[in-house]
Amino acid sequence: MAGGVCVITEFQDGDFRKVSYEVASEGKRVADALGCELCAIVLGSGIGDKAAVLGQYGVPKVLVADDERLANYSAEAYVPVLSEILKDLEPEVLLLPASLNGKDLGARLAAHLDTGLAMDCTEFKVEDGAFKAKRPLFAGKCFGWYEWDSSARPQVASCRPNVFEKTVVDEGASAEVSQVTPAVPDDLKVQVVAVEKEEAGKIDLTEAEIIVSGGRGM
Repeated sequence: MAGGVCVITEFQDGDFRKVSYEVASEGKRVADALGCELCAIVLGSGIGDKAAVLGQYGVPKVLVADDERLANYSAEAYVPVLSEILKDLEPEVLLLPASLNGKDLGARLAAHLDTGLAMDCTEFKVEDGAFKAKRPLFAGKCFGWYEWDSSARPQVASCRPNVFEKTVVDEGASAEVSQVTPAVPDDLKVQVVAVEKEEAGKIDLTEAEIIVSGGRGM
């Protein structure tokens, strides 16, 4: 799919994070504007057929790298695996979440691929065939539009969570899922041995639709 749009999703604890659907939906809109193909990449463990749900958001093809060593985010494991996949795909545009992990991954991946990165974007547009990204500057006091040099490919941009609308294109659609063999390094220096989770019922603030907060002034 050389020249297409590719989106990287986040699969955690047996399901996709909400921001994954937002990125997939925006990837669909960008691909339509550019008139090119769209695909998604999913890394994780125990993904199975769950990746097919991305078809509801307009993603026709999904590449899945399913490995227990990818169950938890690790730059040491994720960057080489994604770099290998992206070198084969040669996408024109690469979108990923601007989550805690996504910010780390996006910067490392862009450096590894020797390309440019627009972080924490809030809007994208295509003008005269050129992909452009909008991101806030100076704590949101102003905004800047960014365009990549013709030699910088893929054009990497991360999507700020809770900004882009997740749009179900077809509830009955199912994406074509292809399994890829992840090139996970054998000599990982950092490994997750245990995960301490918050008590059930708490909401992830990064994915909350509304946050009410107060200080002593109240």
